[in-house]
Amino acid sequence: MSGIIDLPGARSGVIGSGGGIGYEEGTWDITVTGTTGSFIVDSGHLTQSYIKIGSLVTARGKVQTTSESGPNGMVKFSLPMVIADLTDAGGYATGSVYLYRTGNSAMYNPAPITVEGSSHFVVYFNLIADNGYIGFDDGETDDTFEMFFNIAYQTT
Repeated sequence: MSGIIDLPGARSGVIGSGGGIGYEEGTWDITVTGTTGSFIVDSGHLTQSYIKIGSLVTARGKVQTTSESGPNGMVKFSLPMVIADLTDAGGYATGSVYLYRTGNSAMYNPAPITVEGSSHFVVYFNLIADNGYIGFDDGETDDTFEMFFNIAYQTT
């Protein structure tokens, strides 16, 4: 597979500077907000990473908050690029998340969900009591929590 991703040798031109589909690696500083207000992200866990191949972005990292500044509503985690708004909700995506130190032991199966046309994701989870689901909001966490995430989505 020599040359598939802009390497020396025989080049297919599929990915890289020789034309074809673009390839990019980068970082962004994540923000964690509510509908209003925000969480303060620990400076050692602020910068996250992504890889973009064509219009597919895979974002991953670890977030750790240290305090809050009056967040209300759903907790939103920023992404490096806008999520595509496609026909029939085709832009929605999910991934994996490990959420802990939230102050709520009654939740399981957390899942990140993208919001079409925005540049953030939210987290939903099941409740132990009745297997119902609920969004991760300011009422479901203390002012500090930690989360590992990996999410792939299509950008514009």
